[in-house]
Amino acid sequence: MLLFAKEDAFSFIDACKTYNISILGIDSFFLFDDKIQPSLDNSIDFSSNYYKPIFDDIYTESKEFIRHKDEKLYFEIVCKE
Repeated sequence: MLLFAKEDAFSFIDACKTYNISILGIDSFFLFDDKIQPSLDNSIDFSSNYYKPIFDDIYTESKEFIRHKDEKLYFEIVCKE
């Protein structure tokens, strides 16, 4: 599992856009001294049939989703292989 702080997540999303790598979802986590706590309330599955996009492209959608999240969160960006 590769986790990104908010600013690093933005850079990773930009790289995905540059290389045309699809983003399927974003999982969020709180990190503690010796624990990782998933935060389902701060995660999103773009591949779900229930997901309704707000923006024209998945990269903007991803960045906007992360932009409004707590600075203490770390993000795993799930990409299509």
